Amino acid sequence: MKKSDLVALGRYRGGLGADARRWARGAEGALAELLDQNGNSPACLVVGVANEPAMTWHSSFRDVAKLPRVDEAEVAKVVRGFANKVRADAYRLAGLRAFDAGRALVDVYSPSVWAGWYAGSYADYGARWRKERAAHGRSRSALWHVEWGAAAVPGEFRRGRFRRDGATWSTASVRGAARSLDAWTESHQADLAEWHLRFQQTDEQWAGGAHWLWRDVPSPQRCANAGAAKCLNAKGLHARSGARKLAYYVFAARQTACADGPLCRVDAWLSRAAPRDEPKQWVRVYSNCDAASLAVNGKAAGERTRDAAKFPAAGLTWLVDLPRGNNTLVATCACAATGAVATHAAEQRRIYGI
Repeated sequence: MKKSDLVALGRYRGGLGADARRWARGAEGALAELLDQNGNSPACLVVGVANEPAMTWHSSFRDVAKLPRVDEAEVAKVVRGFANKVRADAYRLAGLRAFDAGRALVDVYSPSVWAGWYAGSYADYGARWRKERAAHGRSRSALWHVEWGAAAVPGEFRRGRFRRDGATWSTASVRGAARSLDAWTESHQADLAEWHLRFQQTDEQWAGGAHWLWRDVPSPQRCANAGAAKCLNAKGLHARSGARKLAYYVFAARQTACADGPLCRVDAWLSRAAPRDEPKQWVRVYSNCDAASLAVNGKAAGERTRDAAKFPAAGLTWLVDLPRGNNTLVATCACAATGAVATHAAEQRRIYGI
């Protein structure tokens, strides 16, 4: 589903502006255009009437002292009017994100929850969402989760520097990762995605959601970012080049059936730094198949059975010797339903030090 199929209006932060009527006319025109453009699109299920309409971010205004005062009642009037226009089409739902005062004015509402990115750890996600559900109560709108995820600089992998959680290295101890570019890795993005998806797929009251976003996009508001993330919203499952990030395979493993095509992907970094006194390292395989086996430098490391309830990698993890220098990792994944087998091989260079 394209983003344009979901959201009619962009982030008009700071309320309606000095000329509310002019703003409303312009936004109403954008909504009408979107409804006309996607009227026959079977993928267009929800039309978003606004996203963060009352939010004021410091980065959106040069002078912090002049942050606008938002009249939520005026914003709510516009939201109600736009929602009614959407409902003129009996086959479309009116959606709204991050405006609590308007949650009862639409058909589906999404609060803003960025567990593990802008605040807290992704391990807090279940508790955060249950709290939002309790606050939503018996509102007339359904509750779903639009916009969640984490940024990742393509090619950056780092897990060993973080705390060991349970039986495998994890990035769950990272809190508010957005504030530390050092945490903007494919490793953290993949862990966060899997933790969220695991909760969403097992929560009995889950209505649905949408990850943000499909591919990295330019973002002038983010030109303060350093290095490869400068002027970039790097929350995509694909890099700007189109190359897939590790989190893409997390989604594929969790949301596709091996009967429709087996997936097999080794979580292999080009270069892995770890202390000299830790010769054994955790290796993961992301797959939608029932079982997977791993070979390291031609030596079998054993077979694992996939269990979607386990984290990380649905239990497809191995603690293996990775000697200094180049290592060859080969995963073989088997689908019981069809007998199909998929393989993936990757080279990884082991170096000492963190």
